Amino acid sequence: MTTAEVDSATIRMTLARGTPGQRVYVLAVRRTMAQDIWMTRLIRKAGLDRLVLTEVIVRDEEQFTAFLTNMVTTLFEADLVGDLIAGMLVREGAKWRTEDAEDTRNFVLGLDDDEEKKQVFGLMTGLLHHFLSSGRTRSGASDSSSAARDARSDARSLAREVEK
Repeated sequence: MTTAEVDSATIRMTLARGTPGQRVYVLAVRRTMAQDIWMTRLIRKAGLDRLVLTEVIVRDEEQFTAFLTNMVTTLFEADLVGDLIAGMLVREGAKWRTEDAEDTRNFVLGLDDDEEKKQVFGLMTGLLHHFLSSGRTRSGASDSSSAARDARSDARSLAREVEK
């Protein structure tokens, strides 16, 4: 089972709980420039940067659901799900490095617990939504303090969803 815990800037997920391969990953809302570059490159490669999220879409549940479905379909068709997840997660106590991203990718893609897969994918979808709507795919810039506060709020909401 996956466990998600939240503090002011971090989500911790324990994956493969109770097995010899158990790992604790941290999803820091404030990412390094290397992570932003990694994510932006993959988002563009997948074509997600061409998806435009407008205020109208956010307010209309049907349009918002269609947007998220389109985003997920685009992501699967590009075969980059594992790479994007690897750009978001880092082993607890470590710093994110591109060299470790492949190990994270392989570990997450090897998860076989349906609940863990659902929770990791739900978290990834929510964070991609935040990443795309924050405009980072266009600028590549790191969080402003206002965006960081919004991201922490989003992270708390996402963690509550993960726990459901």
